[in-house]
Amino acid sequence: MILLVSLCALYGGATASPICESNNALEYPVISGSSDDYNIVIPDIGICDYTSSLKPGHAVIFSPEFSWSKGIQVTLSVSWTPTNQTLHVGVHDGASGQHHLAVCTGGSAEPTLSIPWDSDSWQIMVASPHENTKTIEYTLHDF
Repeated sequence: MILLVSLCALYGGATASPICESNNALEYPVISGSSDDYNIVIPDIGICDYTSSLKPGHAVIFSPEFSWSKGIQVTLSVSWTPTNQTLHVGVHDGASGQHHLAVCTGGSAEPTLSIPWDSDSWQIMVASPHENTKTIEYTLHDF
């Protein structure tokens, strides 16, 4: 898995870059679905770079929940190897179990997604699609 209002506005603290509100247009294809599509892990982490690995068909949903309204633009920054594997990065609604993910290729991406509905339970999600053939080592930057 960047709103330009940043987490500073959400937490009242120091600026944290990638999650921020912006007016950027969507640059990546988006897929939506259910959390049943992946084997999901939920690490309990703070707001910082996070590095880990994902096997094909696995996903990570990060524990902080955000209250976002429909139409807000969220941009994430992520890098990964091997660069020939696809990574899905976006948001997951913990209340409904539904996700909204950008399809990312090439080893690094900064997709901007439009929040599809109002929820107080939005979480960041990173997923390795079932079609991948290798484990992905990824870093979600400054979220």
